[in-house]
Amino acid sequence: MHYLRQCSDGRGVPLHPLRAALFCDSNRRRRDPVVAIYSLHAKTVSRSTGRSVVAAAAYRAAENIADERLGVVWDFTRKYGVVHSEIIAPTDAPSWARDRAELWNAAERAEDTSTRRHSATTGRDIILALPHELSDAQRIAAVQEFAAGLVDRYGVAVDFAIHAPDRHSDERNYHAHVLMTTRQIGANGLGAKIRELDSFRTGPREIDAIRQQWERIGNRALERAGIEERNAERERIEDERAAVSAEIIDLAAERERRAQENEWYGEIRSGSPVPSPSRRHRGVR
Repeated sequence: MHYLRQCSDGRGVPLHPLRAALFCDSNRRRRDPVVAIYSLHAKTVSRSTGRSVVAAAAYRAAENIADERLGVVWDFTRKYGVVHSEIIAPTDAPSWARDRAELWNAAERAEDTSTRRHSATTGRDIILALPHELSDAQRIAAVQEFAAGLVDRYGVAVDFAIHAPDRHSDERNYHAHVLMTTRQIGANGLGAKIRELDSFRTGPREIDAIRQQWERIGNRALERAGIEERNAERERIEDERAAVSAEIIDLAAERERRAQENEWYGEIRSGSPVPSPSRRHRGVR
């Protein structure tokens, strides 16, 4: 039996699969604190909330990427703390799928012919709290294994970036952003949408499976490093705090970007000229 299937918000209203997985999992953790916990938060990148997956990818990797749809350059090269970034794609995917700018601009273009193009989901973002006991190389290897598992399970391209703790946060707050395409990718490029994660029937089960896989990978990484498996309520609280802190830091840094992005959307919807690619938005430290 999968505990997450019948989760509601306490008023009997079913939660969206992603929110249900997070809400119910936290309840389950409070009842069962004797296993190692590796915090995992999943969310979507959607046009309905005024977001661009190109901007999200540029921010997470601290890169400079031109957004072909919006006609703006997202420049986050001044952001520090990116330990490693990498794209993993199916073996038969085109070579451009491993180029960050090409991949995410293609993901945006793929939704332009959709009947729901104005509210399309263009990416999925998974935030992982990483064991602080590991070395950089060990954390990279663990996230590589996790990303490769997502590629094998869903046939998508996965772009991940590992971030070191922010100077204002807990020094143990290592975390990774794992950005997935919402479409499968093969020899002919981006194809069908992945619906398993959107469904109220299968979504919670999929998120639970993803979380369990991350726990297995984390445990193996700690064992290989000669570190005893973490457990107990204290460790759960630390992991939860690390993931929440990471998201707060990221959201604060993105606030200015989103305001500018919403301005571009307003110009597009009002019929005003789209800004040229020479107009840049600078990231913040």
